[in-house]
Amino acid sequence: MDTAEIHNKGVSMDIIRLYRLAAEQGYTGSENNLGNCYMRGGLGVDVDADEAVFWYRRAARKGHKNASSVLTQLGIDHIKGQAPSNPSSLMQETRDRWRVV
Repeated sequence: MDTAEIHNKGVSMDIIRLYRLAAEQGYTGSENNLGNCYMRGGLGVDVDADEAVFWYRRAARKGHKNASSVLTQLGIDHIKGQAPSNPSSLMQETRDRWRVV
């Protein structure tokens, strides 16, 4: 790993840390952004279905349209908290439709 890669990884982790701080304070946009990161595996975090759904649900319950849309595509009721039997499989299908790599 060269210096630029190390710097970029550090910047990415700082962004995730700031998103998390803001989300924990209830900032809806950051909750959605964390959902996006965990759904796609971006900014230095691995894909994590449970973590993505957690943050999307928090944002959707406060009316965030993107978070609600993603949960609907995944077949998750964001109000009642009902999840599909295999959210990881549904996330993969959704990521494939979005062509996220």
